[in-house]
Amino acid sequence: MYAARFQFPRFKGIYDARLHHDNITPIRGTDVRPIGSRRRKDVNIRVENGNVALRFYDTDVVTFLSNGDIHVELGGWVTQSTRNFIYTALAGCFIAHHRMWIHTTKGWQALRIYETNTFRRAEGGTLECLNPLELRTHTINRAGANNVRKKFKPFQSYVKGMFKLFDPEGKNAHVPYATLYEQFCQFPEMLRIRRNSSSSVELVNKFLELAESTETTDHYKAWVWLVYSAGYPVFQRKEYFCHKTATLKQLDDLILYANRGECFNEVDAPIGEAVRDPYIKFFG
Repeated sequence: MYAARFQFPRFKGIYDARLHHDNITPIRGTDVRPIGSRRRKDVNIRVENGNVALRFYDTDVVTFLSNGDIHVELGGWVTQSTRNFIYTALAGCFIAHHRMWIHTTKGWQALRIYETNTFRRAEGGTLECLNPLELRTHTINRAGANNVRKKFKPFQSYVKGMFKLFDPEGKNAHVPYATLYEQFCQFPEMLRIRRNSSSSVELVNKFLELAESTETTDHYKAWVWLVYSAGYPVFQRKEYFCHKTATLKQLDDLILYANRGECFNEVDAPIGEAVRDPYIKFFG
């Protein structure tokens, strides 16, 4: 994947940045002072109201304030190019778990994506964050999750039994397109549990009502819907194919998603660590 690279010095503070600014000749006919390569107008430095701003495209990514503070703005861009810009100009940083992390006196600090991050150089030159982002992460409440799962044990057994009908080893199954139309009169809306693109809770609850029912016809309809959501189409045979493991995992995700208040605990993330929330897809 392409990411822009930059050729300019790392700045300790506003004095270094202002000195660098004054040593650059503006591009002829403009007030633009490029940082590094003169071919890149989109990477430039300017002085405004006593502050020195380092600009990348339309965002002042790093700004050195006259009072000694340093502002870092991502402008919504968690990209390798923005990361390279900050790394070159200011301090070590990297991207992980859908966030950008910068090195500070307290370890790795997550940067706000749409708001201003304020820093100041501490003794030794390391950044000190003045408005740290307090992150929360999730752990599973096993007692609560197991209690919720119990209600769907009969349907889980039904799913395993249906796989055995399609495959002697009980590993794979397929559902013809005709069966989908027979049960739903059309292709149903796909059930998804993904970060930033999960199905609505109302839709998932509609599926779980079928799964929790004691009626065999409801179980069969829920089975068809589940296979359609967990599998993938085989166009030549006009059917949906799926694996038992993926299907049961999809069922468990739907149960946890609809009952996340009972199944998860929200806790403070450790300070100074690039924390990954393993259950973010249930809340994103």
